[in-house]
Amino acid sequence: MNQNISLPSEDFFAIRFLQNQDFFQMDFGGQTYKIIAKDDVGNFIGTASDGRVIYLDTMYEGDAQGLTYIAKDIETFIKEIQLYYQYGETPYPDHPTEEFLETYETNFRELITALDTDAFCNENTFWSTVAEEMGYGII
Repeated sequence: MNQNISLPSEDFFAIRFLQNQDFFQMDFGGQTYKIIAKDDVGNFIGTASDGRVIYLDTMYEGDAQGLTYIAKDIETFIKEIQLYYQYGETPYPDHPTEEFLETYETNFRELITALDTDAFCNENTFWSTVAEEMGYGII
């Protein structure tokens, strides 16, 4: 991870980022990850040896099934978080139509994909879930 990158100081969803001195190593799904964040239910976000950012769902006790792709690297993840907050400033009607929600989700997907072409490589990536919830009007 680039030492000049600053992780968010505020929680993102239920994710709390650690300070650099609090990072630690964790084996999960046959790989070692540098843990950079944790959520409110005991799961972690780590960076793999190739730089990818992965959500580690501890319910799977180290099984590779508990790995969820987030971003190609930490710098991209930070940009995606910033984009998410900026996108949230888009005017949003009190009672959005299905067409509005579909367009809202599609536009968000396009913006995230411009940062990371693998962000939606399957329906279970971190950003796939976020975008889907946008399309349902949940977030």
